[in-house]
Amino acid sequence: MNTLVNPAAVVGHNSTLPKLTDSQMQSIAKTMDKLADSLASMITPEMDAAVSKAIQAKKDWQGGPLILLGFIKSQFSDAVVSSFPTPGSDVGECPDKYKVPYYRDGKLKFKATTFYLEAFKRTPTGKVIERDLAFIGIAKDEKSNKASVPAEILALDPVGLDRLKGTLEQERNTAVAAWRSAMGLQKQLDAVNALAFVEAVPLTDKEGNVYQAAKPIKVWNTEQPDTEWTLYSIGAFLMFDAAKAGEMGGTFEALKLTVKRTVDDGQGGQASATPINTNDTLVGRLNDVAEFVVNKHMADKKRELYGLFLKDKVNGANSDDLIYNLSELKLWIDGIMNIPAVQTRLEVINAKKQAA
Repeated sequence: MNTLVNPAAVVGHNSTLPKLTDSQMQSIAKTMDKLADSLASMITPEMDAAVSKAIQAKKDWQGGPLILLGFIKSQFSDAVVSSFPTPGSDVGECPDKYKVPYYRDGKLKFKATTFYLEAFKRTPTGKVIERDLAFIGIAKDEKSNKASVPAEILALDPVGLDRLKGTLEQERNTAVAAWRSAMGLQKQLDAVNALAFVEAVPLTDKEGNVYQAAKPIKVWNTEQPDTEWTLYSIGAFLMFDAAKAGEMGGTFEALKLTVKRTVDDGQGGQASATPINTNDTLVGRLNDVAEFVVNKHMADKKRELYGLFLKDKVNGANSDDLIYNLSELKLWIDGIMNIPAVQTRLEVINAKKQAA
């Protein structure tokens, strides 16, 4: 197996190395072909099945909100679906976010909750999760009567109890996020389709099944349906501000200009970010991103922010869009950095920095 190791991958990339000749590149390509053939010959049917399962799992996750929405619309009437609150809303008589009353020490108190969390708690799966979380709470409380706690939970040590609690809470959060994504998608489809010159639909096959793709929603200009259309991921589609597009004429171009981007305003709230509509704005935003990454993620020896980024944004729920967009951004950056003139300039820049 040692023969499969690529020394360059071990020692790292050095931008000051001389450029490869055509014959050298052909030789490397031939070597890598042999390596790929060697690797492929070692793949067992079980390993190949595992890869196929991973591919299918990603498709299931990408199409999850649309699939769940299909079940919701087949189970409930349009009037009932319309009565569900808009995810994230906190005003009016039917908000998603509200407070429920409870009593502690004989005093009335309120705690924050959401409609979709409370609704999930009432489903069969939700009831099981809430029941087991309650059992874990009793098992961890030394003063509680543990007669009702199942033996398999009582047998767990503190580490095992915390692990199970974390798993159940993650499952609950994933389920609630799926409901919120599905209903948020429905509300957004309704809002976009209410515009004067825009239509949006999920892509489906001949049997009406939603395509499990990275960009499963088609949006188009009703006056030029064959030439002015774009495919969007669910996350990207949800960023549109249909109300603002309506104020701007209800056109497809107006909708595309309303992509909602929010940033932390540094005071515990959020502020709108300027949409990127020009190359100059793009350059400014890229420089801001680079400054943050260098000064915050890379300069911190403990890499705390970087670790939180991986945990909350990359490994968290609804991170598919981010990962997909990062891959597209990487292709764009690689294309620029592979330009010979850019590589030469980078070598000069690195030499200047090292000499400084």
